[in-house]
Amino acid sequence: MEPTIHEGDIIFVVGKYLARPNIGSVVLFKKNSRLMVKRIKKVKMNELEVEGDNISQSTDSRNFGPIQKKEIIGGVVKIFHVSS
Repeated sequence: MEPTIHEGDIIFVVGKYLARPNIGSVVLFKKNSRLMVKRIKKVKMNELEVEGDNISQSTDSRNFGPIQKKEIIGGVVKIFHVSS
């Protein structure tokens, strides 16, 4: 699958609007001092498994394990593609 967000794109994030994160939602979170944008793949109690859309090159829960709901900064609600 191709990446949803490309270098130079602008994302619009609404902070902590996901009281109950859903499978398929795209979220912004901080992991290991890095801001990351990934899609929620699985929801378990307070843990979420996230995965990048470009599966073959993504660093995600397959590498660093699940994230906590409290690690979510916000949900991505709009992506503005900027052509180069």
